[in-house]
Amino acid sequence: MILFLIKIIIVVLTALLTTLVSKYFGVSGTYTAVVVAVVTLLSVELTERIALILSNPKVEVFISKDRKGELVIKVSKRKRVVADNVNIQVDTLGPVSNIHDLNDKTGFTDVEKTALGYPTGLSRNTVSIVLKDVSADKLEYKILYEPVLENVEITGLDRYAYSYTWTFRGDRHEKNITKSLSDNKIANPSSVRVKGFTFKPKALTDEEASKDYKEGLPLRRFD
Repeated sequence: MILFLIKIIIVVLTALLTTLVSKYFGVSGTYTAVVVAVVTLLSVELTERIALILSNPKVEVFISKDRKGELVIKVSKRKRVVADNVNIQVDTLGPVSNIHDLNDKTGFTDVEKTALGYPTGLSRNTVSIVLKDVSADKLEYKILYEPVLENVEITGLDRYAYSYTWTFRGDRHEKNITKSLSDNKIANPSSVRVKGFTFKPKALTDEEASKDYKEGLPLRRFD
């Protein structure tokens, strides 16, 4: 309704402004009609672009190290806008023991929490959190893992990635973001090989997780 009113206002103002300018400069009515039609089409296109921007839920993910062996994930988004899917991926250099859901189970559905990697020893675990139909403005999770190396940073594992999708006018839109674990600022996606497998600079899809699982890496699911 709001966008419809905006369209009407833009069209009316455009027509009035164009008519006044045409009369002031003594332009013919035919020319005025053509100008009004063109400007109106451009105004409608501009309104559609604004509507697309407003439809973006603008999901933000922040990950912090609460204490040794704990990662806190905070998810936020624009109010009253639904994200169809939110996929979060972060790597730990050490086995994951649990993924705690700190939410009240409302405002999202079909949550999946997994850790891809060996549960013991010097191993890299890839944690994936998949959310669907996210209407909640804020969500929070806590990852518990056993760090095997202290004060060690490996390029490619010092960042995390997340993606989200939303629907506008029947079309699906997607945004992929990579951030640094140290300051939560936007970072460049990169790849690094650790013990024979590759870090992926975006959240794992179900197909990718299944592929890695079939290649020999254990996939553990958390309730």
